[in-house]
Amino acid sequence: MISDFIIRRRSVLIIALLFGAAILILAYSGVRSSRQNMLKLLTADGESLLQSLIISAQNNVAASGIVERATAEHLVDIAALISRLIDINPALQDSLEVLARRYHLERIDITDSSRLIIASSWSETVGDAISAEDDLQAVLDSVLTGRAEIAIATPQPSVLPREDYVKVAVNANVGVVLLQALTRKLTDYQESLGIGYLVRQLGGQRGVNYVVLQSDSGIVLASRSVGWMVAVEADTFLSEAVIHGRMVSRIHQFQGQPVLEVVRAFKSDALPSALFRLGMSLESYQELYSSSLRQLAILSVVLFVLGLVGSWAAISSRKLRRTATSLQELENITNEIIDSLEAAVIAIDRTGKITIFNPRAQQLFSLSARAVLGRPYSAIFADDKLFLGQLSKETASVLRGEVTLTRENDEPLHLLISAVPIHAADDTFSGAVSLVYDLTDMKRLQESVRTSERLSELGNLAAGVAHEIRNPLNAISIATQRLRHEFKPVDNVAEYENFLKTITAEIDRLNAIVRDFLALARGGKIEKVFVDLKEYLNNIASLIRLETDKKDISLIIDVEPALQVGIDKLEMKKVILNLLRNAIEAAGRQGSVGIKAHKTDTGKVEIRVSNSGEPIPAEIQQRIFQPYFTTKREGTGLGLAICQRIIADHGGRLELLPGEPTTFRITL
Repeated sequence: MISDFIIRRRSVLIIALLFGAAILILAYSGVRSSRQNMLKLLTADGESLLQSLIISAQNNVAASGIVERATAEHLVDIAALISRLIDINPALQDSLEVLARRYHLERIDITDSSRLIIASSWSETVGDAISAEDDLQAVLDSVLTGRAEIAIATPQPSVLPREDYVKVAVNANVGVVLLQALTRKLTDYQESLGIGYLVRQLGGQRGVNYVVLQSDSGIVLASRSVGWMVAVEADTFLSEAVIHGRMVSRIHQFQGQPVLEVVRAFKSDALPSALFRLGMSLESYQELYSSSLRQLAILSVVLFVLGLVGSWAAISSRKLRRTATSLQELENITNEIIDSLEAAVIAIDRTGKITIFNPRAQQLFSLSARAVLGRPYSAIFADDKLFLGQLSKETASVLRGEVTLTRENDEPLHLLISAVPIHAADDTFSGAVSLVYDLTDMKRLQESVRTSERLSELGNLAAGVAHEIRNPLNAISIATQRLRHEFKPVDNVAEYENFLKTITAEIDRLNAIVRDFLALARGGKIEKVFVDLKEYLNNIASLIRLETDKKDISLIIDVEPALQVGIDKLEMKKVILNLLRNAIEAAGRQGSVGIKAHKTDTGKVEIRVSNSGEPIPAEIQQRIFQPYFTTKREGTGLGLAICQRIIADHGGRLELLPGEPTTFRITL
């Protein structure tokens, strides 16, 4: 009986040992499998982060190039203007220092055919020869040899902000005009939205040890101080990543700690051979793995106790949930980066459905993410303004271009769009992403600069013309007065008086034209005060009531109560009266004229003047603000041009809205 007990005990022990061994093997296999799966998930998330960073970096470099070219073209316009001014008035050579300060130029030189400086904003260099600096010598030679009338040299592209110069040479009658302007390579743009900003933001996130952009010559950008890193050519893993251009990963030692490093080549004109290195912390991963091994050791000792087995399973499950939470946090980081971009980001999957629509996109296109996510891109953007539809049908690597849209309030929206496809590991199309930058403010600034330059040039001309015209007008006026008081004809007295009245009237008309010409060209000094807009407009309307009553025209005034706005009361009065009188003339008898004012959602004040008359023909709508353009027999064509100048002096805009009725809008 005792022997049977011993046999049963041995059998139970053997069965228990076999059962424990089986559980131990299964548990160990499960730990290894979990370790591999966690590493795969961590790697996939790192690849996703790095892919987003590379796409943003490529589009950042492309957008920087477009804006740099626009800046260079603007400098060419300034060079051509200075050349024309010097050709018209050679004496302006003595004012080159003033012109350099006005247009924010580093230097202006005028050289003769032998490359000697004959005039300069740096007066101490007059008489010197142009140095043998390659890019400056090249643009000068292009003009002197007759290969071009205008030549320009721009700095080499770079992903980093730096100080450099743009050089322009323009052929002129007095010689060759050379301009040099300092450019900061989009410093503000790079610091707020550039590659360095993306690298810092991503590197500062939880679970990311470092983000490094490294070229053959060394580290270009880093999210933190990384100390020494092996050169690209000295590391076979890095060299192959550059050569093959694929996303690769490895477990790598960084400052004595293991990290998961994800690497991908980054190609651009600014860096011919470079790669991004993303190091992700393995601390949580190692902690989980070590904890699993400790639990396995405990399980081997208490292997007969199923409760401990259940406890171990619960602990492992809890650890896995923590890992899943960490991975979800990394995914949230990616979404936060996309949401924080100033550029609108719209992405589609391989089926053409929208998968990303960040807050900036919602703001630009006045659409909510809830309304578009998961829907076909073609149903939301039928005209394919974002180029994503083309990428799904073509093999192009990137599509760029400028697009102009119209907002609901009829304002133009100028967009710079850069779209790139996303390919799977087997090079099949898996989606596309489009980055959209709002260039509206930059376009308005460029137009404002051009208008200021034209008015400045017109102001110089106006002063001279007014002086030359007013002197003989004063002489004629004096002579007319003497004729009226000192000479009395015997015959044809009435005809004599009519002649004198005609001369006096024409003198007054010429003086009015000169006065309007000067008002348009010079611009007035604006002294703003805050006024109650409703009371102010009612007072102005009272001045023209006689005209409206005479023509049986109804005048409708609709102004938001307690609306305050800062304006120059006298200058703005000229604008409102001019627009109202034009509206009264266009409305005709028994028509209507309206003036409305309200505050917009953006905090600006809008004033609209409309009439019920015939609309302005489409063929002349683009010309109504041009000086001297008029359809009136007695008009000078300066009224609307002066109004636009006064509104511009206030920092606002005056525009003709499309459609009917004819409506002019003032935005302050």
